[in-house]
Amino acid sequence: MYIIKDKETILFLKKKLWEILSDQFTINIEFVKKKRWKIALRESSLHFSRRDAVKISSFIKKQGIKKCFVVKTELRNYPPKYFSFSNSKKNLLHLSAEFINQGFVIMSENFDIIVLSTVEDFIIIGGNEEFVRSIIESKDKMAKNFLEFAQNEFWDKQKKELLLNVYRKFENFF
Repeated sequence: MYIIKDKETILFLKKKLWEILSDQFTINIEFVKKKRWKIALRESSLHFSRRDAVKISSFIKKQGIKKCFVVKTELRNYPPKYFSFSNSKKNLLHLSAEFINQGFVIMSENFDIIVLSTVEDFIIIGGNEEFVRSIIESKDKMAKNFLEFAQNEFWDKQKKELLLNVYRKFENFF
């Protein structure tokens, strides 16, 4: 993984990032509609699991995508940093560990696959139906698990509201 320093590339990625995200916690619903994407929501205190890393990396490889970009999305009072890395399970797990307690978004080089990992203990996976279905066991089980996670009695009111809003925003795209 290396830091991107080329200003043109950074400007291009910045433009893409704000086209894709509506804020640091969600993907822009208009972008999802335009791309005809499906969405998966997953509870995750460690960003993503070894199983998710294997599935994501395998699918990306199968699509012939060699490179991905990653942007930290929750840097307080600092401009975001842009990185590039070659796709592999090892690199995805390293990335997840490297950015622990920080939000980030992974974008495939063709911008057809997005993984948004937040500091609020959830990830949003977006892409075509084949990709999203390769990540989740069943959309009903995924929806039920995320809704139960969002309604956890231990969350404060603000976090519960955030999680339930994310669920409601994407429930028609599962």
